[in-house]
Amino acid sequence: MTLVVLVIWLVGIPVFTLTPEHAQAETVEKNSSKIGGVTPASGSITNIDRPNVGASFGLAAGETYAAATVEVDGSNDTTNASPSATGFSYNPDLGQGNHQIKTTLFYNTSAGMDYAIRVWSYTVDTVSPATGVQPMPDYTSNYKIMVPVKGTDNVTGIASTELWYKFDNDGNTFNDPWQLGPVVSQMPESIFFDAGQRGGEGRFAFMTIATDNAGNKEVKSLHEEAWIIYDDTAPRQLSRDGIVLEQKASGNQDSIYCLPGSVDDLSTKVVAYSDSSLKQVIFESPVYGVNGQKKCGAYGIGDNQYATIYIVAYDSAGNASFATQVDNDFSIASAPMNLTEKRISDSSVLLTWDSPAGEAGFRIRYRKAGEVTFSDFVELQSSLNSATITGLSPFASYEFSVTTKDFHGNESLASMVSSPNKSQAVVPTQVVDKTTEKTTEKTTEKTETTKPTDKPDTKKEETTKKDETKDEATTKDESKAETKDESATKDETKVDNTTSTDDNKVGEVKGTQSKDSETSRNWTPWIVLAILIILAGAATGGYFYWFGGPEEITTTVKSEETKKGTDEKSDDKDQEARW
Repeated sequence: MTLVVLVIWLVGIPVFTLTPEHAQAETVEKNSSKIGGVTPASGSITNIDRPNVGASFGLAAGETYAAATVEVDGSNDTTNASPSATGFSYNPDLGQGNHQIKTTLFYNTSAGMDYAIRVWSYTVDTVSPATGVQPMPDYTSNYKIMVPVKGTDNVTGIASTELWYKFDNDGNTFNDPWQLGPVVSQMPESIFFDAGQRGGEGRFAFMTIATDNAGNKEVKSLHEEAWIIYDDTAPRQLSRDGIVLEQKASGNQDSIYCLPGSVDDLSTKVVAYSDSSLKQVIFESPVYGVNGQKKCGAYGIGDNQYATIYIVAYDSAGNASFATQVDNDFSIASAPMNLTEKRISDSSVLLTWDSPAGEAGFRIRYRKAGEVTFSDFVELQSSLNSATITGLSPFASYEFSVTTKDFHGNESLASMVSSPNKSQAVVPTQVVDKTTEKTTEKTTEKTETTKPTDKPDTKKEETTKKDETKDEATTKDESKAETKDESATKDETKVDNTTSTDDNKVGEVKGTQSKDSETSRNWTPWIVLAILIILAGAATGGYFYWFGGPEEITTTVKSEETKKGTDEKSDDKDQEARW
């Protein structure tokens, strides 16, 4: 844009064209003294949203105003500024941040046209900073409290920070007034607070209020941003009663101690001495074990080394009590009694036992028969006296070990019991070959007794001889029956040998084999027993045959094979009736 300025001189009417763009290209000030009274002041900061922007022109004698331009942040704002021979003044809406004003003044001299340039800047900041106290620990034993703070101001930065606090030593935090504490410049990472001079032991709450370099101050409701309890009184010394320790080191965790119950606001640490030298011990906030006991361990003693152990009580503020040497308890716990097992399924066993009194819990270990180590274990509470172990392998024998543990961590000797595999526990069912189902039935008739007489009876002797003849026939029949029994035994053995013995195929049936035959595997003992019974019967009959007198008991055997034996028996009975 070309600004045409018509300058009328007192003498003549010269006309010329001025190009302000050329003047605005200047980057340094020139004849800046002719442009004064700039607002806002150069380099100033204001928290006014629309501050007055202006300047006054001062020309020397013989110099006359020709024109002026105003640039704001690199943009031509001459129209809004409306400069005149005396200067300009207006209130542009520039917003937050840093701004630059550049004014160019054109004026006439006796030598011709000249110009002056003035550049100045200022900052607008109308937003307050944002600050606060960072989280703090619950307790401290040091009266020199370092209060962590943090804050930001996006434009001009924080000029100062006030730390406000309120103190409570009676538990009623609502009625405690807020008080101004330390005031520091800018925004440090932490502010030092002397709790001893500002109330002593008790609860301190904190908040911050900051002011930025533009004069904007935080406005916030008074509320707790963080708090801490100052406590420099040491807790009472721990009693050694009930404190127990396994002194001998083992592996990485060198020692374990238990502190029964809990102490309000207390944690514990361990101090260990080994060979008269202090060893490093790492323990705070111990975990709770059975019956509220605190279990801790010491480290750095050395494997298989003994140490003298002391414990120290610490409150939550870090105050330590006097050290107490622990009592030792190395007694062996009482073992469980009457341990029994019962296989309740293919993969589970029920263990039961009688619990000794005063024990803290039980540990069950188990392994397959033949294994060296117990690879699995289960922990139980003292209120239980039985356990079901599941996930066992079918057809496998197991060994079970049950021990008790007392409240001091001592373990008892193990009570052991073994579990047979499933095949040993199943009662076999007899398998009979259908080809041998028809066997010779043998029946023994009731014994007939004859009273002895004083006189020899010739007819009766004859009858006896006939009976002896029948006994010989009967003996032959029994021999035939035994031969058939042996044949049946062989058939049974054949059937038994067809039964599957693969433990991994339990429940499967091969071919036409019945499921009952699967469980009747070894019948040899039963067959041998049957043969022995038959032989015993035959021996008894022979005894009476060779050594029995006429007054002995006579036994008749019924034979279904021959009709002749039946007829002879009828004749004998007729003769006996006649006698």
